[in-house]
Order: sequence, then C-alpha cells, then structure tokens
Amino acid sequence: MKIGSCQVKGFTLLEVMVALAIFAVLSVTLIRSAYYVVNQQSQLEERVVATWLAQYELSQIRLVQPGNPRLPQLGKKEKEVHVSSRDWRVEIAVTSTENQFIRKVSVSVTPIVESMRDAAPVANLSGFVGEH
Repeated sequence: MKIGSCQVKGFTLLEVMVALAIFAVLSVTLIRSAYYVVNQQSQLEERVVATWLAQYELSQIRLVQPGNPRLPQLGKKEKEVHVSSRDWRVEIAVTSTENQFIRKVSVSVTPIVESMRDAAPVANLSGFVGEH
C-alpha cells in the first residue's frame, strides 16, 4: 500500500482476521484429537488390566492344588480386588458341560465406580477345566 510518497508494508486487518480464524479452527481440531487420544489410552489401559485379571483368575482355577478336587465347584463367586490403583469386581461362574469331567469357567471383570453401579464388564474370558 502506498500512502503519499512512502510505501507501508504489512498485513491488512482482513488478512489478519482470516489468519486468526484459520488458526482457531486448527487449534480446536488439534485439541479434540488430543482429547480423543487420551481418552482411548485410558480405555485401552482399563481393558488390558481387566484382561490380565481375568486371565489370572482362570489360571488360578486351572492350577491343581494338592488336597483340592480337580474340578472347580459349580456355581458363582464374586470378589473385589485392588489392582493398578483401582478396585475391580471379579465374577466367576462355573457351569457343567455335557462331559462330566469338564467344567466351563467364565470370568468377567468390571471396574468399581461409584457413579456406575451396574457397569458392563470390561473383560470377559471363558475357558474349560477338566480332570486329566
């Protein structure tokens, strides 16, 4: 732009406003993406810990201890454990199968959260235990 005999260099107000608008839209998109990644990370961590707990419980049932019956007793058990700075509810259901020497064991793990009393299990794991 030329004012009188000197030339003024710089941006017009309109150019600055357009640049700010573009920056604002990009910033909002970046913040949403970052929030999504952090949220997914916490959900993934929750699933991994719940799956570890379910695998551990199933492994404990499969271990044959001297003096204990080889097959687990039929029925349901529920217990609460504290792992990874959180409280978890572990439900174990032992059911019979067509073969009297094999039992089906289902383990479900749910985080204990005060606001969600009937939360859905984060991990479900089923396996079979038999006499060998």
